[in-house]
Amino acid sequence: MRKIALTFLLLTFFVYGQSQTTFRLSGTVVDEHGHAVPDAYVQLLDTFMLSATDNNGRFTIKVPEGTHVFKITSLGFHDYVDTIDVRSNKHIEISLTHSVQNIDEIIIEGHKATDHDALDNKELTADFFEQNSGNNFVETLEKIPGINALNTGVGVSKPVIRGLSFNRVLVNNNGVKQNGQQWGADHGLEIDQFGVERVEVVKGPSSLLYGSDGLGGVINILPAPVPREDVIQGKAQTFYKSNNNTFGASSKLAYNNNGVFVRGRVTYKTFGDYQVPADSFNYNRYILPIAESELKNTAGNELHYGGEIGLQRDWGTTRINVSSYNMDIGMFPGSIGIPRAYDLQSDGDSRDIDLPRQEIQHDMATFQGNYYLGESILRVKTGVQQNVRSEFSEPHSHGATTILDSNALNLDLVTFTSRLELETSIGEWTSITGLSTEWQQNKIDGFEFLIPEHRTQRFGLFSLAKRKVNESLFFTGGLRYDIGSVNTTAHERLILNSERDTIYFSKNEALDEQFSSWSGSVGLRYDINSKNELKLNIGKSFRFPTAAELASDGVHHGTFRHEKGSSDLSSEHGYQFDLSFESNLQRWKINASTYFNYFEDFIYLRPSNRFSRLPEGDQLWEYTQHDAIYTGYELSIQYRLNEHLTFRHQSAYVHNYNLDTYLPLPFTPPFRFSHEVEYATQLGSDREMKIGIRHQIVFDQNRVDRNEKATPGYHVTSAWAGFENGGDFPFTLRFEVQNLFDQRYLSHLNRYRLLNLPEPGRNLIVRLIVPFEVKTN
Repeated sequence: MRKIALTFLLLTFFVYGQSQTTFRLSGTVVDEHGHAVPDAYVQLLDTFMLSATDNNGRFTIKVPEGTHVFKITSLGFHDYVDTIDVRSNKHIEISLTHSVQNIDEIIIEGHKATDHDALDNKELTADFFEQNSGNNFVETLEKIPGINALNTGVGVSKPVIRGLSFNRVLVNNNGVKQNGQQWGADHGLEIDQFGVERVEVVKGPSSLLYGSDGLGGVINILPAPVPREDVIQGKAQTFYKSNNNTFGASSKLAYNNNGVFVRGRVTYKTFGDYQVPADSFNYNRYILPIAESELKNTAGNELHYGGEIGLQRDWGTTRINVSSYNMDIGMFPGSIGIPRAYDLQSDGDSRDIDLPRQEIQHDMATFQGNYYLGESILRVKTGVQQNVRSEFSEPHSHGATTILDSNALNLDLVTFTSRLELETSIGEWTSITGLSTEWQQNKIDGFEFLIPEHRTQRFGLFSLAKRKVNESLFFTGGLRYDIGSVNTTAHERLILNSERDTIYFSKNEALDEQFSSWSGSVGLRYDINSKNELKLNIGKSFRFPTAAELASDGVHHGTFRHEKGSSDLSSEHGYQFDLSFESNLQRWKINASTYFNYFEDFIYLRPSNRFSRLPEGDQLWEYTQHDAIYTGYELSIQYRLNEHLTFRHQSAYVHNYNLDTYLPLPFTPPFRFSHEVEYATQLGSDREMKIGIRHQIVFDQNRVDRNEKATPGYHVTSAWAGFENGGDFPFTLRFEVQNLFDQRYLSHLNRYRLLNLPEPGRNLIVRLIVPFEVKTN
């Protein structure tokens, strides 16, 4: 399979050699009164090509030579569809007409959903990910206020929305909820960042539509647009990162023949041990050396590939999508107990992967159908996925049996999900009614124990109603009811007692837990005028406890702690208030939001004042639940001084409080803000250059739980330069320097912070992106 994937990469670059001429299509979008329309989506139908208007209603998009149908959509306006013949660079003027009813877009073929009208949400296009490249998909999302990455070293990250993470943030991948071992702090999100076309990020309670795990927010990875007919479309890109000598390439190909379309992609990345501005680290009060400022055995390799086949007709669209995410990555020896001296010394090869290490494979197959039934739309989404996480380390004989292999921990999770929705419009009312199901089975293997084998089942019914009250006011409300169960298998291990007799020791007892709960919300969106809008949402949400929270009991090496669950946990409930304001003026763009969440029986992993009795177990962390509050704000300001210079400010603050212990909760993101200046200029009719600098300040995080370490603040600077070329040879070349001044700092949300390991030092990133099209007739 690796040979097939690499062959696909080479084929993509070969096909590019046959690519055709492209031109720059620019334009201005205004309303019937001549006012600019910002954030309107401009799309060449059935292509990868998508753009959005700026604060002045202007857009630019690269277009292959020929005749094209393009569509412009914007909230509160009728869609605009027209045909244009492109034989040279062209500028057009478009006038949109305000709608007389609520025509907010819905997720049919990757468009923005109306389901979150009253919630703070943001839609991201491929341009965002190309211009804001992180080490992985989650780190790229950190550029949005209120979004953080919970890291374990480099390359392994999980999303945090408004201080909430783990099973409180739901990720929808092409219409199906992504399920891995998301309860683990060192278990990253198995998403190929180069395979993402469009993403909708919803900040706030989303249990109404998605059930238990949508309590904190949702990341919707939307399907890619259907390819245009009789053209091979694609994109090839390669990248390099200096800090850990990362090399990688990714490519996509797509083709549509009379409504039958196919798509394929592959990404390969290899990286070495990453470097830090430090020469020592701490483990259990020991100070240990770091040879040559390089964390040994943090290298890794990634290979991701996938494909899609679909059918588009007047009656709807059907898609079948398959993907495979594969990562092989080393684990820093200092995270698995006190390492042996030679485990920390350089061996001359920064790319070899030794013990301890982990392998992750996530395979997924999904089916999506969107069918038009008169004035109604029926949506069918179903999928199956398997997540296999294997950790390998030196075998030990702490039990009664001799261990002969290095398979320390193997978690094999299989998930089946399905979702059925019917959307109906009657007059000014629109309703969405549906049901969702989920079935999971997790098997375990290895000489270590962390969580038991288990099965979970969930079933939910929901109904959402929306109405346009008048030209400025929109109402959204709904209810949902869910039932679920968690069944764990008893687990025993052979040990030697004090008399050296072989006996069975019970790690956990069998559990059969049943849960049920309801959620609901009422929201309003008020359009103050064509430039400003206000959103208000009040809701009740819930979350069922997971098998890890109920029954875990073992050393979790990737997080340097012993984790212990509690079978006494009950469902947690949230009562949440969300208010946001958005303004789009000629030069200013402002997004501000605030929220207040009260959680009843909030479940969290709490650091205790005890240490594990197991070898190398470190501190004991226990799942418990208390009443708590979460509140905070996010602010994003953009000011365009002129056609060349743009200033941006972003800030976010999370404040939480445990109402039972009178202390903060662990893993709370510190207050942070950033300032950014970008200069852009046209170099002729089809070339553009951008340069920029960004300075981020993160404050001390002294509001920590008992037995949790505080983290000092820091400031870090990055700079970038990018060049975009159109015409006969379109490409984008981007240079970026992260941590420009090689600043030594600790991240409160990085698990390596417990070892006093700083974040990576200076990092130069070079990225080349080449889009192309080849006519087939």
